[in-house]
Amino acid sequence: MLEQSETKSYKELKEENILAGYQRFENDFFAWRTPFGFAKKDEKEKITECTERYFAVLHNEQIRDILTGNLPPFELSRKSIDELLQLTTYEQNPSSMIVRTSRRGLDREGLLRELNVTMDEAVATHAHGPIEAHLWRLAAPEKYSEGLAENEMLRGKVQNSVCKNFARAYVEYGALVADKIKEALQRTTEIIGGEGGEVQCFWTLAPYLYDELQRTGYSSREAMEKVLKWTEEGNSFWDFGIYGSESDNYVLGYDERMPSHLLARLLAKQVASRLSADKSLDESLNEDLNDNKNTH
Repeated sequence: MLEQSETKSYKELKEENILAGYQRFENDFFAWRTPFGFAKKDEKEKITECTERYFAVLHNEQIRDILTGNLPPFELSRKSIDELLQLTTYEQNPSSMIVRTSRRGLDREGLLRELNVTMDEAVATHAHGPIEAHLWRLAAPEKYSEGLAENEMLRGKVQNSVCKNFARAYVEYGALVADKIKEALQRTTEIIGGEGGEVQCFWTLAPYLYDELQRTGYSSREAMEKVLKWTEEGNSFWDFGIYGSESDNYVLGYDERMPSHLLARLLAKQVASRLSADKSLDESLNEDLNDNKNTH
């Protein structure tokens, strides 16, 4: 197992040590249970192999330069995407994006306590069913998947600040979300609360898109507004050349130091860069914010 040291949030890491947060992962993040079904007797060997491969990715000069802002995110190579996608198939993650929350006692009141927020009526009208399950999965992956075998080795070790912050912001700015759903009911509802590839892409990349936009200088509300603008455009893993079983099997693992989260951040950087460069979105954003102020 890798040597343990005090962990820091992604934002606290200095530029020259930006990869340190990802390098503090544990071997337990990888498991013998994979789609390829290799024998349990080979578990130690395979986990060691995965660890070595992930270390190689983390020391890749291109990825380091993208994370530190020294290289445009669109320079991410197909080879790096493929390697991270392969590693995600070995990592510990929920067996399904959606678990029936009612069967696991993950009710709305518990979610609000987990996030330490309140939910107004506007949010409650749409934040139910699949959306509530997604928020639980992002806010508390251990509790969300409690009882699943692949979760047992990670109990008490999970770092999940980025996804939890997004879940909290989603609830805090839920009225904004509800307004957007009213404006573009069919499209936005399908992407946020429906089923299929666009939904999976949204709930996988949105936490890191929100985080990247905040790091760029947008306020929490502005960042959430831009995330919702992204849904109006339509979003898919196809936009990144990820097709078929690759996209079907791509689900965020339990911990933000896992390969799936690193890939999500790298892809979200591309979306954030494009959204930040589109000044028409900023103009629309300012109009929305001014209209909101005038109505209160």
